[in-house]
Amino acid sequence: MESELELLKKSEEDLEWFNENYEELKEDYDNEFVAIKEGEVISHDKDFERLLNKLKTMKENPAKVIIMHVSKIKLIL
Repeated sequence: MESELELLKKSEEDLEWFNENYEELKEDYDNEFVAIKEGEVISHDKDFERLLNKLKTMKENPAKVIIMHVSKIKLIL
C-alpha cells in the first residue's frame, strides 16, 4: 500500500508531466478532461462525470490519478 507521501510525489510528477506536455495535449484532447497516471493519459472525456465512470470501470481510483481540463482557449479568472 502506498503511503500518502508516495502518492503526493506521484501526483506532483504527473502534474509536471501535464504541464510539460500541455501543447501536445491541446492538439489531442482540446476541451476534454484527461486522467493522467504515471506520465500518460489513461482516459479522457468531455464530460467530467463520464470520465469518473470510465475510471471506475477501469478499476482506477480517481483519487490516485490527476484529472485536468485541456483547452486551446486560455481562460483568465
